[in-house]
Amino acid sequence: LLTQLKRLKGIVILGTPPLKKPLNMEEAFLPNPALQTFFTENPSEDDIKKAAEMAAFNSSHALVIINDFKASNPKVRTALTVDVANDKLLNEFKIFTSTSIPKYMIAGTHDPSVNPEYLKAVKEASVGNCEIIEFKNCGHYPSLEKPTEFIDELKRIASEVFK
Repeated sequence: LLTQLKRLKGIVILGTPPLKKPLNMEEAFLPNPALQTFFTENPSEDDIKKAAEMAAFNSSHALVIINDFKASNPKVRTALTVDVANDKLLNEFKIFTSTSIPKYMIAGTHDPSVNPEYLKAVKEASVGNCEIIEFKNCGHYPSLEKPTEFIDELKRIASEVFK
């Protein structure tokens, strides 16, 4: 949607980094077999638990991830898998890096899925301001694991882009 929003002041992303075409999954993500659970329509209870515990730095947050996963529509995971397999995703890397609006990428220092070196490459390739905001002792879900710090960062970003 980035190309369609004409009055956008800035963009904040977290979770999946902007991917290239052809898809560069091996470059953007760290090898972790548990990640396949998030692309599986109906994984086993054990696989869901392993994936949730892997994604969170603090295992006490795993239950929230498990409950959210179970509440989500499994058909979305199937559709995403099909789109990835058929190379139907846009060149998010090109779209993200070529926009001149301020860009912010939020990541946990202990995210077991996103390659931090890839985030640095996205930042280096970006036109204009692009900032990586890292949350220490945090996994894949900074908004869940570090909610106060996450909200504080969003407030800071908003104050910068809505001057």
